[in-house]
Amino acid sequence: MSLRAVHTLAENATPVLDRIVAAMRTDGIDIDLSTAPAPAPAPAPAPEDADLLLACGLLTIEMIHRGHDREIVAAPHFPGERGGLYRSVIVARSAISLIDAAASTIAVNEYGSWSGWHGYVAWLDGSGLEPTGERVLTGSHVASAEAVRGSIADVAAIDATIWRELVDQTGLTVIATTDDWPAPPISLATRLDDHTVHRLRDSLRRSGFVDDADDEDYRFMLSARTDLS
Repeated sequence: MSLRAVHTLAENATPVLDRIVAAMRTDGIDIDLSTAPAPAPAPAPAPEDADLLLACGLLTIEMIHRGHDREIVAAPHFPGERGGLYRSVIVARSAISLIDAAASTIAVNEYGSWSGWHGYVAWLDGSGLEPTGERVLTGSHVASAEAVRGSIADVAAIDATIWRELVDQTGLTVIATTDDWPAPPISLATRLDDHTVHRLRDSLRRSGFVDDADDEDYRFMLSARTDLS
């Protein structure tokens, strides 16, 4: 029976996971790639059911914290990044101060997103600030950038791996860049037998497309997440 690899991230994550899955197939591992959510009427793959999952770090560590049978094993390399790292850029229509940004209307892709919300709030907190302006929920990083460009919101925190594809299209200004975080992780279902887990881990390392990672690398997100919504 084929193993199933699933990602729940934006479209730019598909080629990242696709090349990892291709490397695994070269190693003789029978694994198929799905994305979630799937277009209707096709059923969306359930992240918790995936054998191999690439998802937001906060979502993954929250699943593990709630008792889902998963373990983080790797941080993938996104194009243009220094290994298994990423960050967010804070964008606005023109240069403004962080104090003004914190008080401005912010476009939020999802309240469960690390790069688009919780990480931004935690990063502001490091400067003694918190977002006090109104919030506009957009559904995606691309939509958040469009909301700022269209004056529906004043600022947004955009995943830098997505921003690279938008930078020449939006005319927006990067006013700040957050600290580096571990990239959205790859986790494995702990129901898999030891032999399968060993083969998957070994193939991931040999691919050259990931850094080793574990649950502890992402646990800080649990304490840094915000109840603001």
